[in-house]
Amino acid sequence: MRKIQRLSPVMVSKIAAGEVIERPASVVKELVENSLDANASRIEVDIDKGGLKIVRVVDNGEGMEEDDALAALEEYSTSKISSLEDLCFISTLGFRGEALHAISSVSRLLLFTSTGGLGTVVKAEGGLVKGVAKRPRAKGTTVEVRDLFFNLRARRKFLRSPATEMGHVLQLMKEYVLAYPQVHFVLRENDKVFIDYPSGSLIERAAALWSIAEDAVLEIELQGDGVILEGCLANPASLIRKDAKGIFFFVNGRPVKDRLLVTGLVRGLRHRLPRGEYPLCALFLKLSAEDVDVNVHPSKREVKFRRPQEVARLLQEGISSVLDGRLDEKRTIFAPSGERGLISDRMARISGSSYSFHGSHGFSRVCEERMDLGTPFWRFLGEYAGVFLLLEVGDDLVLVDKHALHERMIYDVLMRQDKAGKAGRLLLVPLEVFLEPEKRSVLQIWRSCWRNWVLY
Repeated sequence: MRKIQRLSPVMVSKIAAGEVIERPASVVKELVENSLDANASRIEVDIDKGGLKIVRVVDNGEGMEEDDALAALEEYSTSKISSLEDLCFISTLGFRGEALHAISSVSRLLLFTSTGGLGTVVKAEGGLVKGVAKRPRAKGTTVEVRDLFFNLRARRKFLRSPATEMGHVLQLMKEYVLAYPQVHFVLRENDKVFIDYPSGSLIERAAALWSIAEDAVLEIELQGDGVILEGCLANPASLIRKDAKGIFFFVNGRPVKDRLLVTGLVRGLRHRLPRGEYPLCALFLKLSAEDVDVNVHPSKREVKFRRPQEVARLLQEGISSVLDGRLDEKRTIFAPSGERGLISDRMARISGSSYSFHGSHGFSRVCEERMDLGTPFWRFLGEYAGVFLLLEVGDDLVLVDKHALHERMIYDVLMRQDKAGKAGRLLLVPLEVFLEPEKRSVLQIWRSCWRNWVLY
């Protein structure tokens, strides 16, 4: 008996589904992209238990007739390409023809679609169609996915908690919110609304998503040799992150993750941001379909550029030049010699705390270390780029990360109050703070601590 056996069709479909569907966020991605390809102007996503129990996507797109609805659940069935030449000119988000089949192979799926009037309801489980019915529905499509990986326990046990999976869905939805400002997106979990953004401009969307004023969002329009770069960037003096989750790249409208693009962006901002800090941006690269290959990975998250170095150079040089021309020309402010001012007086009152300092290029010795600001042997010189405080400490010029300093100051005050058992102070007029959706969810987790400090 031979050792090598041909896998059964059921086993093949499960393996293929594992390549496309990794977690609930993968289901949301495929369904939302189908809705966008169907020219939907409103897309609603409902989640239950982080998508482990239910993922439901409702749109008002073109819809399908019964024969197309049944064909869509078959393996490698698509309306988006029909020949090998089409692979060189892909203009849609989906094209592989495996999403709905892969999802139905590892879940209990309901597809309800209509081109207007009488619609088609298809129920599938484990990749097999269980029933077809007719029901009235407005033009559009509803796809409901229940019990993801119910028949693939090996994959289900490696999923994270509902809160973690919901975080992945939320991060994914941010991409589409920024990529398609003309589409009204809604994201809910158990009737709790995380995203509800009506159609508008990219600047309006970015400002709302990042919880900053619209004038703090810089618009970007650049053009290179066969490449167009458009989008927006949060002014680094107004908002930054400690991770790269606020960086969104889109190539010909498709959300992508590409280390080359991130490297080009960070290099363009290297004189604006300290090490370990990242901008918030939504950048759109437009180039000929012949110059980019999107058929690299089943998830379609990776791309290959025919001229990668030119793309990276446009990002690096373009972002740097835009910031040089658009940021406030008074970003460098020096205090009078010998005068510490309000900031330095505040710093001088702090003792027993250490903060992170950064050396500056061009000196005989450059290092990064933690220093005690309680020492009297320093002098405040001024501020640079809205990010660093300049201090003279002996024979050294020290650059202090102002944002990190402020965060640590607040942290120390809260810790001292907590240890002393002191209650916070109630405000006569509540202070309204706008947070990104995932930060609001973190706030809920630590709600008891905020209540003790009378900050919530």
